[in-house]
Amino acid sequence: MQRDDVVLVEVMADHVDHAWWRHYRESLEQRFRQDEVLVRATAVERL
Repeated sequence: MQRDDVVLVEVMADHVDHAWWRHYRESLEQRFRQDEVLVRATAVERL
């Protein structure tokens, strides 16, 4: 049986530096020996 642990981290920012996040994602994949780490950005409207 295989089991995966899932970790979810939320970051809120006024600006998204796509290049920085791409490099950070790649470093996390290497550090944790993962095939893929998902990093996503979603626009949010304050109500």
